[in-house]
Amino acid sequence: MPASPTIRRQRLGGELRRLRRVAAMTLEQVCDQLGWASTSKLSRLELGQSRPDLADILDLLDVYNVVPTEREKLVIIARDAAATRGRWKALGSMGQRQRGYTELEASAATIFQYQQLLVPGLLQTPEYARLRVRSGRDVYGDLDVNADTLARTARQEVLRREHPPHYEAVIDESALLRASVPPETRRGQLRHRTHSASWTRSPSRCCRSLRFCTTRSCHTPASRSTRSLIRPIPAPSCWRR
Repeated sequence: MPASPTIRRQRLGGELRRLRRVAAMTLEQVCDQLGWASTSKLSRLELGQSRPDLADILDLLDVYNVVPTEREKLVIIARDAAATRGRWKALGSMGQRQRGYTELEASAATIFQYQQLLVPGLLQTPEYARLRVRSGRDVYGDLDVNADTLARTARQEVLRREHPPHYEAVIDESALLRASVPPETRRGQLRHRTHSASWTRSPSRCCRSLRFCTTRSCHTPASRSTRSLIRPIPAPSCWRR
């Protein structure tokens, strides 16, 4: 899958902000020197909120007097950040939510998930994923069930690539035994969970279940039933000063 332009834009933005501060220049001073009408253009670039134009990036590197070796590396990341066409083609007809998850997961070094009520998307079978998509219509509006189901299963490729992120999931047992899930779908998901347990042999993947408890204290609602922690792959040392 092509490199994530979202993560690349964030890295590029961080570097541009660092270079401006090293040059002891304000947003206004840089924009005045380049003849840009508003500081919002530079601000959005530094925040990784806009698709960078390579000509603009080259102008900024000139203003900041970036040395050739660092300049070359930043030009490469700027091109990756701007190359969205191939990325979206690879992601197919994913909705915005699924694209957002895929962008983060594809560029992650570590993914940790805790689920109290549901099986995490990266561990769902196609049947379970379809059930979840259908139930989400009331919350997220009219969803393309087939496209969103395919998107959820496509996201799992990140765990099967040559150099996957470190992945750890902690799932409440009740999420695996929920009565609202049809029996056949539940059995398929449990078989998949059993298969996933073999990942514990790999230092990069781990899946654990919390035992279901019938005491009253075990049913105290948590402040949040779902938590995800995604740590991005760190930038090369040559980008950090």
